[in-house]
Amino acid sequence: MKKIVILLCVMMMFVGTASATVLNFDDLTADWWAPVASYGGLTWDNFGVTDKDHYSGVGRKHAATSGKNFFVNLSNAVGSTNGVSFDFNGANFTSLYGSSIILNLIGYDSNASMAYDETFTIYNDKATWIDANFLNVTKVSMNVNVCGSGQGFGMDDFTFNETPVPEPATLLLLGSGLAGLAFYRRKRQ
Repeated sequence: MKKIVILLCVMMMFVGTASATVLNFDDLTADWWAPVASYGGLTWDNFGVTDKDHYSGVGRKHAATSGKNFFVNLSNAVGSTNGVSFDFNGANFTSLYGSSIILNLIGYDSNASMAYDETFTIYNDKATWIDANFLNVTKVSMNVNVCGSGQGFGMDDFTFNETPVPEPATLLLLGSGLAGLAFYRRKRQ
């Protein structure tokens, strides 16, 4: 029994830990009118990158929470690449023009069905961390619920985890190990 416990402890040393990816957009060139199509392993639809010194929105000085750059909506959507699932943990959001705006976040699953639908108020005098916790989504749509001007928002520290997909070889190795342990135990009895 002692050998089995030691063996399991050794095996646990090789288990990887999951860590979140935080996109702060500071390694991109700030050019608001140039849409960013791909960044951080995600496909972005109608977002551009700008910095807090050159963008004219009232809330710009609060939008970049971890550096100089932030994403600005050109028409409000973000999705993942190649239909790969991810967990959207959250992000910092700031209203760029109006004193406050209503932001609607919608998460879609791999069947393109709405899995999450949350609404938040964001402000131009501070960044608001939105703790989304959208699990196993393939797309997150970000919509502003106002008409006319004043619907721009800035986003920084977009935080997500890739949803791991078990590889067949990993499952085979795990199954073989469990079968070996069962055989060993049966042989000892």
